[in-house]
Amino acid sequence: MKRYWQLITFGIIHALILLVLFRSGFYHNSSMEHDTSLFFNYASKVVGGALPYQDFSIEYPPLALVFFILPRLVASSLAAYQLAFAVEILIFDCLGLFFLFKLSQRLKVKSYVTLAIYTIIVLAIGPIMINRYDLIPAVMALASLYAFSQGHHKTAWAILAAGTLTKIFPALIAPVFLIYLICQRRYRKAISGVAAMAVTAAIIVIPCLLISPGGFWNSFSMQMNRGLHVESLYSSFLLLGQNLGLTSVRIQMSGHTPISVNAVSPEANALAKIAPAVILIALALVYWLFYRRNRSKIDSNLMDSPDDTIRVIRYSFLAVLVFLLTNSVFSPQYLIWLCPVVPLVIRPRRHVPWIMITLTAMVTYYIYPMHYNGFMRGSAQLNYVLLFRNLLLAALAVWLIVEKRETAAVSQKHPASRLAFKPYALAVSLAVAAVLVLFDQVALNEFTSASQIDSGMPGGGMQPGGGSDNMQGGGFGNNQAGGGPGNTPNNGGPGSGSQRPSGK
Repeated sequence: MKRYWQLITFGIIHALILLVLFRSGFYHNSSMEHDTSLFFNYASKVVGGALPYQDFSIEYPPLALVFFILPRLVASSLAAYQLAFAVEILIFDCLGLFFLFKLSQRLKVKSYVTLAIYTIIVLAIGPIMINRYDLIPAVMALASLYAFSQGHHKTAWAILAAGTLTKIFPALIAPVFLIYLICQRRYRKAISGVAAMAVTAAIIVIPCLLISPGGFWNSFSMQMNRGLHVESLYSSFLLLGQNLGLTSVRIQMSGHTPISVNAVSPEANALAKIAPAVILIALALVYWLFYRRNRSKIDSNLMDSPDDTIRVIRYSFLAVLVFLLTNSVFSPQYLIWLCPVVPLVIRPRRHVPWIMITLTAMVTYYIYPMHYNGFMRGSAQLNYVLLFRNLLLAALAVWLIVEKRETAAVSQKHPASRLAFKPYALAVSLAVAAVLVLFDQVALNEFTSASQIDSGMPGGGMQPGGGSDNMQGGGFGNNQAGGGPGNTPNNGGPGSGSQRPSGK
């Protein structure tokens, strides 16, 4: 028990953050609760006997629905459900702490530093952590990386399949696993791993296909048909062009569920169409670099060594980051995908990645929910803020690609455990970083009134049971005639507040 005191301490801290701080009003979180209302609605339908994909449409993969239903089994009201859902997120958060703790030991880095870094990132992300379910698949991806580092390859592939059918992005790690095993000439393990992933996926998917094949595939097609999301990297350049008078862009809400807040223009439509090709090319580059660098470092005497773990984690993180940047949809909660893994990107220069992700999260929170009304109405200043956020992530991706130093913690030349500060100085530095993140929230709360926040989302009020009086074609910004914010649907489910786009 004594060896786990750090893990227990951080578990208590995270319980206070997620269940007390994030629900206390210290952060502005009322505008983030619409997704839990949607989850409550879906879960209530299933508990009432309805079949997903057949009796009602749902835009989420099948295992996501399981995690919506579990809190509903112990909560019959929306308020109780939101608390139960937050507890479910906390459970996965604590699992994430455990896997971070174990991987830190494997990589020979100070576990309290890793856990503290993760805690700071959680504070920067804010209440969206407990109002979206993205942390669940993110922790699944981390669990898969841990199992793979331990040599439990079939388990790692099976967990990866479960994560993929909770939210699609963990599938991006599968090629990293496959390339690693091929480079190590472990062909049987590669085949058995892919088979384990396929069997796990089949066990989950086949019941859905038996219920309603059309409804199941429609849950994916409705996501693929979304336009160019206004917060994507592509859109931020279009908005920059609008600021400079080079082009004209409308910001428009469209769709029913999921709602998509899109940039609309001929250029935006063209970028949305080429985005899938850009994703494939960018990911191919990442996987090729991993193959090239991993192949050159094969040592039959050091299979599954800390060096290997560092490379697998780094390129898994990079694949997800590149996917975010090249995707046509980039919702704020997608940053959660990076949170559990970034503290383990220890080479090169351990502190650069997590500091950049923390800053990115703070800037994202500044846009949503703090100033989303101004952003939706075409604020030039907020367009620059969005561009800065996206360029910061792009710079991190480029830096990770270009930087070649990947020395393990056990290396004599560049020991990752050798820190530039004495232990007490490092602890103070991390504490100061956490205080600065919290101070940022205080400053935002001080200078942004509640009325600004409440009106700072697309949509005015919420009608019980959903419904919209200005949904399709409603627009925002200086370049849209007659467009204005109207009520947005909640697709059923109680609660008030403005709707944000949801996505897989």
